[in-house]
Amino acid sequence: MAQVQTVVGGTDLTPAGATQFFALAVGDSANDTTEAEREITYQTAGTLSDFFVRVTANATAAASTVRTRINGGNGNLSVSIAGAATGIFEDTVNTDSVSVGDEVNTQSVAGAGGSITFSLIGALFDSDVNTVTRLAAPGNGFASGTDSISFTMLMGTGVTASSEEDNRLKVRTAGTLRDYFLFVATNGRTSTTTLGSRISGSNGNLSVSVGAAATGVFEDTSSSDTIAVGDYVGYRISTGSGVGTLGTRVQSVEFETTDNGSVMGQGRMNATVNVGDSFFFVLSGVDPGTTTESERELLARFDLDVSDLWVRITTNTLTTAATTITFRISGVDSTVGVSIAAGATGEFEDTDSDAVLATDLINYDVTVDVGGTGNITLMNRSIRLAAPAAAPAPAGDPLFGAGVAMGPQVVAVPIQVSGY
Repeated sequence: MAQVQTVVGGTDLTPAGATQFFALAVGDSANDTTEAEREITYQTAGTLSDFFVRVTANATAAASTVRTRINGGNGNLSVSIAGAATGIFEDTVNTDSVSVGDEVNTQSVAGAGGSITFSLIGALFDSDVNTVTRLAAPGNGFASGTDSISFTMLMGTGVTASSEEDNRLKVRTAGTLRDYFLFVATNGRTSTTTLGSRISGSNGNLSVSVGAAATGVFEDTSSSDTIAVGDYVGYRISTGSGVGTLGTRVQSVEFETTDNGSVMGQGRMNATVNVGDSFFFVLSGVDPGTTTESERELLARFDLDVSDLWVRITTNTLTTAATTITFRISGVDSTVGVSIAAGATGEFEDTDSDAVLATDLINYDVTVDVGGTGNITLMNRSIRLAAPAAAPAPAGDPLFGAGVAMGPQVVAVPIQVSGY
């Protein structure tokens, strides 16, 4: 068992007095007014704890509430945010027990008078077996055409595209991908559509078939994919011989490891940073970035090691300035980061590691040097997080014998909600 962060992040709006729903998984914060379109069926039992919400702007005149939801009912984890209040809000007292088959998500209920903006909503998830992270690509994905194939990010946005390289993440942690989950909201297809995992350019074992006009939840809980260090992972959609359009709202999987490791990533960000600018980003979701670091900092809430940063750059028109992308720990650059020369595109990696304490705040910094002209566009990014293995108990310990190395897991959810 080990704790993991479950984090969704982005720039979604919650108007005054509105109720909206978000997935509870590592991914984007795309919200919906229909709860079924953001519920994910967990196939691993465990405990949710240490609920965390960061509010960056608040024009409400009355209190707002953010909470977990289990099987369509209110969970135990909840924070109340006074009108006009901003900053960090936590529930470190309550917990939610998650059973196999539970439908899990979060809910925001905005107070009257104005909008409220969240940049992070998260909880820690401690699975009953090994280390299990729920990864998701929520949002509106569409597939059409005859005998076409399109691709979706492993975690981040649910948008589909024809470019596989732009819709996958490099995973630097070995593990098992299992329990594929799909929600189809609309389906005008006249033939069967096949969706599932995609591993390093080939179809994975996880797969579901969606018949013509069928909607709702589809799952593959019997297959799995073995992920090696360095594999590229995402989802694929194959339309078949018919015509019409299929609309997804969530694709999701569970990622299980035996070494306390987990992965967090951002996909299809299309975030642009100009010469001389420095922008800060959350660890997951589709984030345009901000110049105020505190708005993107996540409280770690357990000790962990961070390593193996991977970045994909699609556009770089900088003429002379270099770019640095750095993992930040409580406002200070860590040893984990990459440097990108002017004009360079492609993939960049750093296998260095650094230690994070439970009380640390974590995020990314992207800084472009001064000089010349142009800008750089960030597409995809991933990083490995791992709870340090516990030290073995002394030999002869009456309770534990030689000791068992176990660690925590985390489930964090960055979500940004703003109003009108």
